[in-house]
Amino acid sequence: MLAAPPARLRSEINVTPLVDVCLVLLIIFMVVTPILTSGPPIELARANSPDKRPQMPSQLPIYLVFDDPPQILFGTDFRRIDPTAFGAAMKELRERTPDRRFVLRADKRLNYSSVKSVLRSMREAGFQNVDLIVEREKR
Repeated sequence: MLAAPPARLRSEINVTPLVDVCLVLLIIFMVVTPILTSGPPIELARANSPDKRPQMPSQLPIYLVFDDPPQILFGTDFRRIDPTAFGAAMKELRERTPDRRFVLRADKRLNYSSVKSVLRSMREAGFQNVDLIVEREKR
């Protein structure tokens, strides 16, 4: 009986699994990206060079959104809050999570006084740092 010749090693890279993984990642990012920027459509104010603030990896910010007509939408599920009850809700949240960070998205069509009243309510509740989201101006 003759022995079979030894199998030869192939030194080529099999790219099919790599392409499969890349396509799956592409599909995942295409599905997840619109979810990350969800919320009501608003027109943000514009600024020449807005400051970049690093995201704190341990906690996500709560979004306060002003729409036109003025409404306060609160949290990641964007539930409506009555403006008269907003201060009490902030005080209650401050007692539960005192180090919470906020991000305020305000429609540029609103009066400054309505944005200032929300900032005042948050400061009275004890939250000192509130980030304001703006769009970068196109040159």
